[in-house]
Amino acid sequence: MTTWDAGSIGSVALNLIDNVPAAISGTIPVFVEQAAQKIMNYNGDEVLIAGFDAKYMPAILNYTLASLSQAMAVQGTDAATIRLGDFSIGKGKESSISAESQRYLIEADKALDDLGRNVTCAKSFD
Repeated sequence: MTTWDAGSIGSVALNLIDNVPAAISGTIPVFVEQAAQKIMNYNGDEVLIAGFDAKYMPAILNYTLASLSQAMAVQGTDAATIRLGDFSIGKGKESSISAESQRYLIEADKALDDLGRNVTCAKSFD
């Protein structure tokens, strides 16, 4: 059984999103913890960021990517241009961080629905 942790999710997130500022990349473990908490609140499973089952990875990764891209949008990060001092290179596309954020959020919600909920039914007697 493969286990994931905050560091492995962070590595995947940094590989999927270009030009993540250093000020934001340090908050990735917080985003992972928030995603794990969302899953715990949704279905009651205990998800520890020090090591969690692979079945939680799609939801946690996509919630982390959504939070990361939202943070980049708030800071005004331009992921369509690479800058080094006065030198800049455009990637030939417009920055679409907000659209990416919404896409990741939709994918995360789908993955969360796929996990299902733990429901307990009880019969009451009068």
